[in-house]
Amino acid sequence: MKIISFSGRAGIGKTTIVRELMRHLYDDGYTPVYLPFAAALKEDADKEGYGKSKDPVGYRKYCQTWGAKMRQNNPEYWIERWLEKYEEHLHK
Repeated sequence: MKIISFSGRAGIGKTTIVRELMRHLYDDGYTPVYLPFAAALKEDADKEGYGKSKDPVGYRKYCQTWGAKMRQNNPEYWIERWLEKYEEHLHK
């Protein structure tokens, strides 16, 4: 198993390059898995009613505020949330 990570500001093409890479990997017989780092934060925003498409300003504010608060309480919080998703995938 290999983990490949992409990072950068919103809108620079991370998802686009990941989709293209995954298509090539599928074509070569691999089974890639997409586990976005921000998925947990986006799930939390959705649960609180801040949909990105419905309220982009409120969504961004929620994500910034909630993300910072959870990092302040535990600097590893978002890493731990990603690792939970990773572990779930491993045990499927």
